[in-house]
Amino acid sequence: MKRRIGLLISVIVFLGMSPCNHFNGLTFVSSGESTIALTKSGEPFEVSLEYSLDGGVWQPYTIGETISLSDGENVMFRAGGVGNDRFSSTTGDYYYFKISGKLNAKGSVMSLLSRDCSADSVPEYAFTFLFWRCDGLMSAPLLPANTLSNQCYNSMFSGCKSLIEAPVLPATELAEGCYRYMFYNCTSLTKAPELSATALAENCYSEMFSDCTSLMRAPELPAMKLVKECYSGMFAGCKSLIEAPSLPATELAEGCYRYMFYNCTSLTKAPVLPARKLVEDCYYGLFCKCAKLNYVKAMFTDYLSAGTTRDWLTGVSYKGTFVKSYDAHWNMKECGIPKSWDLERN
Repeated sequence: MKRRIGLLISVIVFLGMSPCNHFNGLTFVSSGESTIALTKSGEPFEVSLEYSLDGGVWQPYTIGETISLSDGENVMFRAGGVGNDRFSSTTGDYYYFKISGKLNAKGSVMSLLSRDCSADSVPEYAFTFLFWRCDGLMSAPLLPANTLSNQCYNSMFSGCKSLIEAPVLPATELAEGCYRYMFYNCTSLTKAPELSATALAENCYSEMFSDCTSLMRAPELPAMKLVKECYSGMFAGCKSLIEAPSLPATELAEGCYRYMFYNCTSLTKAPVLPARKLVEDCYYGLFCKCAKLNYVKAMFTDYLSAGTTRDWLTGVSYKGTFVKSYDAHWNMKECGIPKSWDLERN
């Protein structure tokens, strides 16, 4: 009996049916010749990692070690035996992949924390800058965590100019700066993820898609309670954006929409702005340099203070229509509305 069991195990291993072949962690598949290395900037936390080229044999990975891949080959990464409670530590002390050639990522990034991908929370700063300037990264790995921490995905895919589609982001409660600059300058990105979170945090979406020049449509933003600079610069420089998301919140927060659509040169119609009362910097630079913008409907009724609407309509279309509330008694000049625009009341 023992001999039969031994023979069966040998056959399973020979056929490549070991559990490791069902690895669902971070994997890179090469398209053509490529290289990949995980390196570091500054002094992030010490981590333990392993890699495999076949899903069966795992070897310790040394930070900075370069792995070469031929067309169709892949490399898998996972945490060492005890796992990693922490990863990158600040925006100046972080780990990042350095690649050449073209690679597709798949599987869960959480294998960098726990080898079986069982971790469901991302520590502070853990994956900040992880794929920074990976020009050849064509697809992103899974980001399944439901619990986020401050700055955990900050600049994660910043400068990934071959990335076409963003990964699903399932978390419904956000943390300070968690998505800040996450897809900054991803110039090939055409599809944004659904953003269903209703519990926001300071700077959570700040500059998230800034300079994504191929992004044409924005995801819905359902949150009704805003926080300081939650959407600041979110779509700044998205020059292909033709339709802005609805902004349903009726109560604003300091700097909440600051430069949100700055330099969105294809945008012609602003989302309705239903809030009656303004707060400091709430609309600062909101539609600045949106050269084709010709329609704005804003329902605020209170008198303006320094900064609330500063530069918000600077550089928009020469001709346009502004719709204000019947209850509003401010004039166009103090609000920064172009003199050449028509004024209507609603």
